[in-house]
Amino acid sequence: MTDADLAERLSYATLRRVLSAHGVSPRKSLGQHFLIDDGVRRDIVAALELAPDDQVLEIGPGPGNLTVRIAPAVSHVIAVEVDPGLAAVLAEQVGRWQNVDIRVADVLSCPLAEWLGNGGWKVAGNLPYYITSPVLFRLLELSPPPLLLVLMVQREVADRLLAAPGSQDYGLLTVSTAYHATVELVRTVSPHHFWPEPEVSSAVIKLKPYRSPPFPVAPAWYARTARAAFGYRRKTLANALALGLGQPRAKINEAIEAAGFDPDVRAEELPPAAFAALATSLGDRGLF
Repeated sequence: MTDADLAERLSYATLRRVLSAHGVSPRKSLGQHFLIDDGVRRDIVAALELAPDDQVLEIGPGPGNLTVRIAPAVSHVIAVEVDPGLAAVLAEQVGRWQNVDIRVADVLSCPLAEWLGNGGWKVAGNLPYYITSPVLFRLLELSPPPLLLVLMVQREVADRLLAAPGSQDYGLLTVSTAYHATVELVRTVSPHHFWPEPEVSSAVIKLKPYRSPPFPVAPAWYARTARAAFGYRRKTLANALALGLGQPRAKINEAIEAAGFDPDVRAEELPPAAFAALATSLGDRGLF
């Protein structure tokens, strides 16, 4: 059986039989929706820009329908699967490749920094909707960060990551991610490309982490400023920061004006670079 044949074998027509043979079925509690469209899988692999010496961390590989396309193209794969039943299915599907290391673990608590060492990894994953943000920031805050991430996320999350200032979707997730990486939409994915079908559409996104921060400000200052500014979305920037940081409005006004902004502007109107300038001004005045 060729590698291409094995990839096609894990289409919907046979996936249910493969899982049934192991006594495994999708678990709603883990947000399991298996990708059954090989065209989407090919697009994910293309977005990963794989090379023979690449190392790939795959999150939530499930039965291996993406793993079987990644493994032949790279030097090493760590596949992190929280479901022991699915890990057994995965082991059967990828047994022909010695470069696949299956870890039965929760990606939110496993020792990723230890596993990935000094970096040089790419990341692929179909993230359960309910843990998307925690997983995303755990990956982006690794030191060093991954070289590249290609992730399947809920379409609503992708819209927020890609939003422009002033738009309805622009907010804390947009600004926080902008400190760590650029974000690109690879493609949208409709529910019928999964089994079982989710209730919402999905999207594949590509993130390229910065080798060094794009803004000259401490990450903790930037993060606190963004959280405070968006913590009271309907209020002006000055009011939101005063409440969020627990500081007098007069001191907050002074810091905002020193950074070159109007205290009455709203957080969603400002680009990510503005939050870096605000954070520096607030931090220099001891307002954190």
